[in-house]
Amino acid sequence: MVKIRRRTALRTAGVVTGFGLGGCLQLGPERDDCEEGRTIHDHDVELSADAEWGHPHYDGANIGYNPDAFGPDSLEEPAWRYADCAPSGDLGCLVHSPGVLQFGPDQNDARTGERIEDSSDDWEMKARFRGARVVGGTTYKTAGMQVIARDGNDELWRTAPEDEGASLLGVADGSVFVGASAKDSEWTYALDADTGDQQWRTEVEPDGIAAIANGRVYLGVEDSVLLALDAATGEERWRQDLEVFRIELPVAVTDDAVYAAGTGGRVASLTTEGERRWSVETDVDTLVSPTVAADTVYTGGGFTPRSNSLVALDAGDGSTRATFGTRRLEGKVADAGLTTGPAAVEGVLYVPTRAGDIYAFD
Repeated sequence: MVKIRRRTALRTAGVVTGFGLGGCLQLGPERDDCEEGRTIHDHDVELSADAEWGHPHYDGANIGYNPDAFGPDSLEEPAWRYADCAPSGDLGCLVHSPGVLQFGPDQNDARTGERIEDSSDDWEMKARFRGARVVGGTTYKTAGMQVIARDGNDELWRTAPEDEGASLLGVADGSVFVGASAKDSEWTYALDADTGDQQWRTEVEPDGIAAIANGRVYLGVEDSVLLALDAATGEERWRQDLEVFRIELPVAVTDDAVYAAGTGGRVASLTTEGERRWSVETDVDTLVSPTVAADTVYTGGGFTPRSNSLVALDAGDGSTRATFGTRRLEGKVADAGLTTGPAAVEGVLYVPTRAGDIYAFD
């Protein structure tokens, strides 16, 4: 059945095509000639009641690694596919909460893929979907020049508007990490998550959102350079040129390794101390930020017409384990590729695409 998507309210709210603070594509033009709904269904997937992928890149620290996930057995065929009919970036970040899949503005049953018609008005989930970080019951977000912390309707603190612009890089270990700019300078700084007091500041211009883990803040700078700052002091610990045109942030971080993907179809892995482990080229043009589950790295093409493949790599040596070609729509501009890194929840991998689809593999 062909339906016309109801996006008027979102467009009048000022949501436009582009990249949001969450590091993934926001909403864009709608498409009227698309079959909406669960267009593929082989079987339901299994999830425990408390299974969760709570933010676009797993958690408030954007690490892209779920230690409780073990990934799907195969990428040969999806368990199901749901079509949102919202191509060319008209698909927000993928956010998973217990039993519910937030797919753009819609909610789906995470096990069956069916749309939840009477979905709840979950403000916390919507806040995460739009780039805020919710950690320990507190919501952290930016509003123009300020960083704001709220507990429900109660404002806990906000920073003074000293900067021309501020972007939320991540929240972890009692700190809020922010990128800021004013006049001809840019910098990165850390705030106390409880009080908003500044902890440190360094003249580092981040290319995008950060991943925070193992006492380090991992940032992309100067297109192909990955930089690690000490999360407690802001001091530089190491930097490594990954020799890609641009790193698609954030990187994924496990207990002992860092994984980065970018333009040119290259994926690289480093130790957490910045030593190179491996670097490989894939058959797609531009890769979205990676996701790690157990011993597999998942990424995929995004942002260019020929990048419509999901790729699974061995986390140990970078060898290709599997690929899957996602559906593409041909219009004035080809709608193909992933919008952001997949979400790995237990044995299920959820993959959002620019064609307006979400796939579930198990």
